Amino acid sequence: MVLHEQILNLQRSRKPVVLVTLVNTRGSTPRKPGAKMLVFPNGTTEGTVGGGRVEHAVITAAGEAFTEKKPRLLNYQLTSELAMCCGGEMTFFLEPLIPSPSLFVFGCGHVGNAVLHAASHLSFDLFAIDDLDQNLTSEAIPSSCHRIDTYEPDELEALPFDSRTSIVIATRDHRLDQDLLEFCIKKDFRYLGVIGSQRKAHMQEERLAAKGVSDKLIKRIQCPIGLDIGAQSPAEIALSICAELVQIQRSLDVLP
Repeated sequence: MVLHEQILNLQRSRKPVVLVTLVNTRGSTPRKPGAKMLVFPNGTTEGTVGGGRVEHAVITAAGEAFTEKKPRLLNYQLTSELAMCCGGEMTFFLEPLIPSPSLFVFGCGHVGNAVLHAASHLSFDLFAIDDLDQNLTSEAIPSSCHRIDTYEPDELEALPFDSRTSIVIATRDHRLDQDLLEFCIKKDFRYLGVIGSQRKAHMQEERLAAKGVSDKLIKRIQCPIGLDIGAQSPAEIALSICAELVQIQRSLDVLP
């Protein structure tokens, strides 16, 4: 499989990678401009940009690029800096290809719909999840959303949960909210919020504890959801929720 096909497959499966491209050389070097290599979060690679000490240095720098989530340009004097006998100079461009964090909105009624529209201007990969067709039409929700038309657990297993995932549960039914909460809390996530009151939060916590969910996990649930800005309308509630999502995303720098 050529490197570009592999990059497309990684993007489809929402797996991060750093693309390393040799952009310039001078003198004697083991590879010439255009050579590419993929570096994965665990340090494994696909392709090569020269091998030896220079490639080891690039792989180390790629690990730092994962953390910073920023591209970088690197230049190495092979003999004076890396004690390689080639004697030339190599310049590399490191580009982290990291998927946008996903946002799952369960329930696309008034509030869920408003959340999707507000979040469509932010850096989220949006998933609109509802079992009512009228809530998932192209007129109702942003065109950028992935549409999931069921709440069945077997179907929801295909959702790409990971450590950067944000989850908003705002369905039309408290029992359904509870079922979805019990499903989602077993998954990887960064943020898990359920719309509702303090009383609803207390009842949720009691039910989860009775089912053996740890106190540590229960404390990660946000309910009521959103920053306290005195929101009342769906648009205002959505604004408070999105503000909380941004606050959480910016305050935690977790390697994807």
